[in-house]
Amino acid sequence: MDEGVSVFALQEDLEARGLSGVLMLEGIRTVDYDGFVSLVEKYEVVPWL
Repeated sequence: MDEGVSVFALQEDLEARGLSGVLMLEGIRTVDYDGFVSLVEKYEVVPWL
């Protein structure tokens, strides 16, 4: 984040892990599935495992 990289967390994943309402680190933004789809359409995707 210090390098100007945006970090997003999928709200549904947070809820599934019991982290709903937990204070995220400063700079981490949450998105829903529609927001996730918009991000995938807009930016190059970094693959994850």
